[in-house]
Amino acid sequence: MRSVLKVLDTLLVELGQDAAAVHLVTTRRAPRAQRRTDDPATLGLLDRAVAMHQETAVPFWDSVFLIAESDPSGLPSELARAAALHQTPVSDEIIEIGPTFMSAVERRLSTAEEDEIVCLSSKVLTHSGAEMHIPMLDFAARNGAAGSLQASRQVLNSLQVFGALLDSGRSYHFYGRRLMNSDQLRNFLGRSLLFAPLTDARWIAHQLISGSCALRISTGKGGLPPVEV
Repeated sequence: MRSVLKVLDTLLVELGQDAAAVHLVTTRRAPRAQRRTDDPATLGLLDRAVAMHQETAVPFWDSVFLIAESDPSGLPSELARAAALHQTPVSDEIIEIGPTFMSAVERRLSTAEEDEIVCLSSKVLTHSGAEMHIPMLDFAARNGAAGSLQASRQVLNSLQVFGALLDSGRSYHFYGRRLMNSDQLRNFLGRSLLFAPLTDARWIAHQLISGSCALRISTGKGGLPPVEV
């Protein structure tokens, strides 16, 4: 299996001569919802949401909302704020595509702090100065489920996009081979949302807010970077 860096190296060659540079962005890991409150009722709701998530595989925040819907007190304000949190990158580095590209990426990965997540942005600068995007998609389909990989590939076929699919540790990441402009990317993300919960609806929402996509290339909680499947 090829590592994410090997996949990116091949991908950037496939994108052709139009691509001159890409963005490497860094965010910090958000604290768990349980660490943002000391209210006993809110913590109890979170415990129930964690149990629902573990027992049913319903996404964590979906579990929170479903439980809040059936609770007379509704959704606690601190959880509403946590759910709406949208992180902006703490750094955005433009890296030219060329012989030194991989060494620059590896250098950034080697200097990342423990709480930092290094991502490749979808934003690509062309030689003409235009901004284009690599189509990206984060799946929520569990990689341990029997049909998750095949279902994820069928989603991509339905969306008529082609590229590399990687195991992110819990699910899958996708990088497309053909650049899109901003309108095309927005349309692609909107159509991808129709396949939730196979696709990650919250990730898609954050990308639409940002106007661009980003996928992790650094190691995850399991200590491994994404690898091609």
